[in-house]
Amino acid sequence: MISASVLAFVGVVAAGMVWGWMTGEPTDLSRTAAAGGSTLPAIARLDFETEIQPFFVAHCADCHGEDFPEAGLNLARYDSVDSIIEDRQTWEKVEKLIRIGAMPPPDMDQPSEEDRNQIVEWLDHQLYYVDCSADLDPGRVTVRRLNQTEYRNTIRDLLGVDFDPSRTFPSDDVGYGFDNIGDVLTIPPLLVEKYLDAAETISLAAIQAPESLRIHHKLVGAEMKHSGSAKKGPYASAVMPSRGRAFETVRVAVDGEYTLRVEAAADQAGDEPAKMELTAGPDFSKIIEIKSHKKPEEFEFQVVLSKGSVEISGSFINDFYDEKAKGRKDRNLYLKSIELEGPAKIAESAYRESHRRLITVTPADGVSPLEAAQANFRQFLPRAFRRPVREEEVEKFAAFVPMVMDRGESFESGMQIALQAVLVSPQFLFRTEGGTSPGRPGTAELLDDYALASRLSYFLWSSMPDKTLFDLAAAGRLHKLDVLKEQTLRMLADERADELVRNFSGQWLGLRKLSTNEVAPDPKLFPEYDETLRDDMWKETELFFGSIVRDNRSVYDLLTARDTFVNERLARHYGLEGIEGEEFRRVELPEGQQRAGLLTHDGEFPVDANGTLPTGESFEGPLELIGILGQRREEFARCLAEKMLTYALGRGVEYYDKCTIDSILMRLADDDRFASLAVAIAMVPRAAWAAGAPPTPNRMAFIFFPNGAIMKDWKPEQAGTDYKLPKTLAPLEKHQKDFMVISGLAHDKARANGDGAGDHARCSAAFLTGVQPRKTDGADIRLGRSVDQVAADVIGKNTRLPSLEIGIEAGRQAGRCDSGYSCAYTSNISWRSETVPTAKEIHPNAVFERMFGGGVEDAKARARRNFYRQSILDVVTDDAAKLRTKLGGSDRRKLDEYFQSVREIEQRIERAAVESQAQIPDFEVPDGVPRDWAEHTRLMYDLMVLAFETDTTRICTFMLANSGSNRSYKEIGVGEGHHQLSHHRDDAEKIEKLQRIDQYMITQFSYFLDRMKSIEEGTGNLLDHSMITYGCAISDGNRHRHEDLPVLLAGRGNGTLTPGRHLKYENEVPMNNLYVSLLNRMDVPEKSVGDSTGPAKGLDA
Repeated sequence: MISASVLAFVGVVAAGMVWGWMTGEPTDLSRTAAAGGSTLPAIARLDFETEIQPFFVAHCADCHGEDFPEAGLNLARYDSVDSIIEDRQTWEKVEKLIRIGAMPPPDMDQPSEEDRNQIVEWLDHQLYYVDCSADLDPGRVTVRRLNQTEYRNTIRDLLGVDFDPSRTFPSDDVGYGFDNIGDVLTIPPLLVEKYLDAAETISLAAIQAPESLRIHHKLVGAEMKHSGSAKKGPYASAVMPSRGRAFETVRVAVDGEYTLRVEAAADQAGDEPAKMELTAGPDFSKIIEIKSHKKPEEFEFQVVLSKGSVEISGSFINDFYDEKAKGRKDRNLYLKSIELEGPAKIAESAYRESHRRLITVTPADGVSPLEAAQANFRQFLPRAFRRPVREEEVEKFAAFVPMVMDRGESFESGMQIALQAVLVSPQFLFRTEGGTSPGRPGTAELLDDYALASRLSYFLWSSMPDKTLFDLAAAGRLHKLDVLKEQTLRMLADERADELVRNFSGQWLGLRKLSTNEVAPDPKLFPEYDETLRDDMWKETELFFGSIVRDNRSVYDLLTARDTFVNERLARHYGLEGIEGEEFRRVELPEGQQRAGLLTHDGEFPVDANGTLPTGESFEGPLELIGILGQRREEFARCLAEKMLTYALGRGVEYYDKCTIDSILMRLADDDRFASLAVAIAMVPRAAWAAGAPPTPNRMAFIFFPNGAIMKDWKPEQAGTDYKLPKTLAPLEKHQKDFMVISGLAHDKARANGDGAGDHARCSAAFLTGVQPRKTDGADIRLGRSVDQVAADVIGKNTRLPSLEIGIEAGRQAGRCDSGYSCAYTSNISWRSETVPTAKEIHPNAVFERMFGGGVEDAKARARRNFYRQSILDVVTDDAAKLRTKLGGSDRRKLDEYFQSVREIEQRIERAAVESQAQIPDFEVPDGVPRDWAEHTRLMYDLMVLAFETDTTRICTFMLANSGSNRSYKEIGVGEGHHQLSHHRDDAEKIEKLQRIDQYMITQFSYFLDRMKSIEEGTGNLLDHSMITYGCAISDGNRHRHEDLPVLLAGRGNGTLTPGRHLKYENEVPMNNLYVSLLNRMDVPEKSVGDSTGPAKGLDA
């Protein structure tokens, strides 16, 4: 039988990665050329235009041309070798399809075998060639969030607390077959909330506040357990008319001296007072005399108790009753309460080991609480952050302690809150790798020893470095090859290396799928298969792989070994005799058993063991298959090395890793034992490089306002850089060097062109399309694709959301809105296709949820928790901000839902939702929340900034109002509708109010630019790396003019734009010419969009 769980690497080995690519396996690096000299092979010298491009025109253009490109693949866009290399992922797929004969499809005319091979060889060279003798591309260092396994192990090794995150944390995403891949380990808002909850739970387990160890139990007599004559009496007492007992068991947290208080009363009779025996535990007993009659008395004692359960009791021991006695005839006892409190002093030994390890200094004479906290965190933070820390970092976290103590709580409680802040800091949650010298973006630098220690420990142990690794890193010795080899062997011998066995084999070999619905054998064919047998199969493979690791066996034993691990049940399944009991043991496979290595483990369900490989070899039975694969040892070793390197680095293997893989295989050629493979991979961080931050991405946004503008107050009189801002643009004075005013642009397709009235519908419809909308108020709308969606098709695959569409006013997608035009035209500026608009979202909560998959649930936590959590967030957001400045755009996405902006926006959204339910004052409330138009607009601008900052998307459209909107703006003294005012007929009062609206909107735009500039990124800020178009497709709303439009272009477009001037065009340049230029700056190679006539000139003068 052959295990389906390992068919993936069979396909990889057997088919030269072709089959593997079809199932999501990594790039085949075995085909990557690695020349040692500078001479190019003949295939590389073929001319693209005359010898390569004609092949695609002849055989591929019918399906993948400009008109109707199947699967969105338009090969006509690729007009040079560079354009192919820039879209490597697409062309890797094309190359594989051509190689296996799937492109062109079998029912189409086929190229000759010679032509096909030439194209495959040429693409192979262009896509995969690496010169190993040159400076190597090390690949980027991926910022990695700790996954659930790493989080649990790190908490255990850091604090000695066993916390299982799988019970409450959302599951980790999987990339390249593993759940420790940096690119897919996001941090959604729900996980942030779970981190806060976990930090609170862990801090309470790690540090014991004295108040949590002290007890104060008040046992009420009537509520205690009773025996003998004892029963519930008056005034909540336990009354004992004769011999009786009231007792209760309490839990004592620590050894110590406790205070015992008793309140009791008595009915006196006879010649002696009532007596009660008071006991507390096995060693304390006291006889109390209650001398008063019917008057309660109080008693207090000091008692030494041991940790554990303690029984406390009060017993009436001298009953008296004589009905013939003179005077009082009956003696009774009333036990009102027993109180246990303490201990007053807690011994150091009473605290848990985790507490004693973390708190080594406490406030004392001459040592303040702040100084004590700083001393503790100087020891702890380097281990928590896995690197040396600065004194300012120590001070920041230690400052929590006096803040908590100022609120009347203990030093230890302050340390708990400070620890919570550490555990939700990005410096703890993320693994960032530092270098030995400052690197410029795009350059390379050697990993420092602390980064090397973390990479090694999380590779082999899925946990933080231990003291040995930290000491070697501090001494600067870990990077030495002999030390690195010695440490790798030491760590493999440690029991923590079981994590490598479980996590790597469980995912590489698909063992984890056994517990899912993906593995469900037909019970009719396999009646013996059940959960118990499934678990046995899992354990067999895990133990076998573990033996390769622990016994340092040859990696090729994974294919050919004639031993395995079984218990009685699994042995019976395989037909092995002489095995009894539940315990697994290693057994040699007998002769005649058609089994060897992993391929014959029934790790999933059995499959047919006869067949033909994609490369042509036929086999009958598993041993013949294993024999074939055994002849291809290097391909198997390469597959194993690529998978383990992926697991170790936390990123997918790329074509430029070929030389690294080759070096690993060279070591395996000399020594094929597992330790040799692990050592070779451990040396990769030392031999390879840590790349600096990659180039920052470019962003593009389009902001639409309705009804035109008062152009005399919008358009500057002078062109060039020496111009004066007109009245409407005055709020942008501080940003004058950050944007350009562009005049002379026109939107011809917003004009009637024979269609009559409806300029407002055409204004928004043509704004981003440059296409004349079909005049209809029915379902047969037709327009054209908008520029934002053209860009999203190309670069949207690089972000979570291809594009984001937001607005302020709700709209409709049907019905009549403007002179016979559908409301779909007035409500949208983004169009996915000719007939499908991309609807905008106006509700901030919905925008946030679309960006991040849901908000943090609003738990009704206590005031104390909310207070401290807010303080924690204030500290760790500073950490996040500092961390962001060191990262490139792709890694910043890992922090996309992190505290700084995410929490700020979330809190504002929650506040706005509450305000929307409050009493509404006498002015118009916008659709959605909040109630104030400017606040709503700014909130949406904030969400745009957040989307760009987190690289959630790089393309956004924002409608400040629907086209033709008649909203009033009473908050600025404009009670009339906007559209109504736009037909001012030269009325000075109406013109002044329109200008006031124009300036009001510009004021919010200025706020947006403030926010964009405040976000540092790389060597600049977010605005430097963006292109923001603000405008309308109507200039004069009174006369519905569509030329000399009001347009601003803000940002520097990653250095491709020159702002700070008035750019004046002549002769009605199409607005879409501007868009073509912007698309090209986004690396979208479009030559025309809508009615464009070419790219706009002068943007980068």
